[in-house]
Order: sequence, then structure tokens, then C-alpha cells
Amino acid sequence: MRLRIVEHSEGVSQYVSSSSNPEVKFADHSGEGTSKEKCQQFILDNMKLAFDMDAPLYECYLLKQSDHSYYWYLKLHHIIADGYSLSLVFNEMSELHSGSKAAGISWGSKSKYSFTDLIRKEEVYRHSVFYQAAKQFWLSTLTDPVSPVELSKKTLKSQPSLKSYRKEIVLARSAFNDVCKYCAANGISVFNYLLGCLYILVSSTSQTFDFTIGIPVLNRSSHQEKQSVGPFFNVIPCRFNYRPQDTVSSIIHNIKRDIGLCLRNMHFPILDLIEALQANTNLYNITFSYQKIFYQSTFNGNQVDIVYLKSDEQMNDLDVHVLDFNQEWDVKVIFDYKIDFLEDNEAAMLLERLKELMMTLPSAMARKIYEIVDDSDDGSEKLDELGTFTFQ
Repeated sequence: MRLRIVEHSEGVSQYVSSSSNPEVKFADHSGEGTSKEKCQQFILDNMKLAFDMDAPLYECYLLKQSDHSYYWYLKLHHIIADGYSLSLVFNEMSELHSGSKAAGISWGSKSKYSFTDLIRKEEVYRHSVFYQAAKQFWLSTLTDPVSPVELSKKTLKSQPSLKSYRKEIVLARSAFNDVCKYCAANGISVFNYLLGCLYILVSSTSQTFDFTIGIPVLNRSSHQEKQSVGPFFNVIPCRFNYRPQDTVSSIIHNIKRDIGLCLRNMHFPILDLIEALQANTNLYNITFSYQKIFYQSTFNGNQVDIVYLKSDEQMNDLDVHVLDFNQEWDVKVIFDYKIDFLEDNEAAMLLERLKELMMTLPSAMARKIYEIVDDSDDGSEKLDELGTFTFQ
């Protein structure tokens, strides 16, 4: 949190400031007729503002909508913290504010894990046999990179753009719990099950069965790291290559095997891999994250809701997020997609299809992938003419 980046005549360097001088800024919008919209617009506008790199790389705001409703907005630069870090900060703030922690205890004092520790660990890893073994694994897996996946029936890329939109859908907690129980009873992790659903959706829509999905990983191995704010985050490019005649059950179990191999080598930095491969294009254009990250459901006795914000622009064509933040809350499934990758109606249709897969796949384990989508597509531009799911 005290990291600073400085640009000078000799280049760019970083240092750790002696003090972070934390500040919570307050803005009262309660007297305005559209106070909710004002608070939300402030957050969206602030997200677009760049940080001063030689200043604190985080900002914190308390926005008042009414006497009974507030927004606590925390913005962290990805150089100092990853998404998991946000939950640590929020939960610690909740505990301190509710009085369950003694006053005066500074945040993060329990972890004793510093940014220097992170750098030292990274240097040790880079000079280890584990680094070289992971490098060879990824090079052998991605020597012949596959083409980006195309999901749209239209030609949308005549004007490449980073601009993105969002679609989201809600899975009822009770229904999602049934999926979790099924996975536990059959020796399947929920993550592998959801990834299997996405693979089936992408392969049956694109008629491509060999592609790579970027998987964000926590990249924290010790208890101390799991209690520390920091930039531990990494992305691993997982390649999946199965056959249309494979059954749903075999694909999910093969995903379990392939993901296991990838996770053993998850510490290898994605930027090092791109350099080693001399890749001129992205290794993947779709990412998937199952964010089972715990957030407190109350703040000093008050009910809270966690809003997962997005930027107006993104690098990947499609980022798929499954948000599972609390056992008392419903689960959200989000599509963040570039406007030159999917049209709005296509994104909405695909999201509905993914939800249906997630809820009904247990009854279709013996079916083959090619059976999932009707082959009667007449080549028209309507995504809904790809067919309907026919699970028995």
C-alpha cells in the first residue's frame, strides 16, 4: 500500500514510502433528487481517472445516498493489489467497524508479509528448477498456438475496438447449492464443473473444439499470502482440445486432469511466457474466473451488497465471471464483452444458454457434445437458430 513509482531521466524506479497517509474522502449526495444515480456516476467517472504513480496507489470514498444508504468505494491500482485483496480490505474494515476487533489495531498487522517478501520470493522462484520446469511445460503446451475463438454469426471486427459492454444473470442460491451438492457427491470441483459448462457452450457455438481459455489464479500458496494485500494475481492459458463425440462426463473429468497440470505450473508469469513464445498475438481471447471469495454480509449490523465494477474498455474479447461471494447471496454470472466480438442480443442469448447448462448438465452427463446443439442451423445470422438444448 506504500509502493510508489517514479519516472526520471534514468528510467522508471519504485520505492516504498515511509507513510501511506490514508484518507477517506466523503461526498454527500443525499439532498439531490437523483442521489443514487449521482453516487453511481461519481464512481464510474472516477474509475476512468489515472493514478498519480508517485502518490498513494489507492483511493477510498464514502458517498452518502441517504441517511440509511451509503456507498463505500475503494479503488486500488493493480500494481499493488489484485481482486482478492479487495475482500481482505473490506472484511477487515467490517470487523474493525463492528467492534469485533480491538480499536487501534492497524489493518494488515496480522499478516507480517511485506512487499519486499513478495519480491524476494519471486527472485528465488525465477532462479529455481521449478521456474525452468514450468517454462518447459507451457512451451510444450502452447508451441502451436490456436486461433482466437469466434462466437458471433456476424462479421463485427471491421472496426477493432476496446470498448466493452456487460450482461449479467442471477442464479438462485438454492439452485446453485444443488449444483454444489452434485459436484461434491461425484468428486467434481465446482470450478471444473463450471469450466466444463463454458467449454461446451463455446465449442458448440463456434464448432471449435481446440482452444485456449485464460484462467486467473489466486497464486497464493501460504496462509500468510492468503491474508495479505498484494499483486499475487496471475493468468494461466489453459488449452482444451477434446472431440465432439466425447461425453459431457468425460470432458469434465479431462478438464479436471488438464487444469491440474496447469495449476502445478501456475506461478510462471504470463508475461515471461509471452516473451518466451515470442507471441505476436494474445494466447487467449476468452477468460473465465470463478470468484468464490468471501465477503461479510453485514457492516456493523447493516446489510451490504458488493458491486463488481467494470471498465468501459477491456483487452480480451470475452471475460466470464461467476461471483459467489457469500452463502446467503445469489450467484451472479457476468459477460464482459467487446462490442466488436458480440452483439447485445448474442451476448444475452449465450448467457442464457450458459445458465441453462449450469442448471441442467447433471442430467446430461452421458450425452455427447455434438448432441447438445441441434445441427439444423440454416446458416442465418440469428444465434437462436443454432438450436435448443435437449437434455433428458
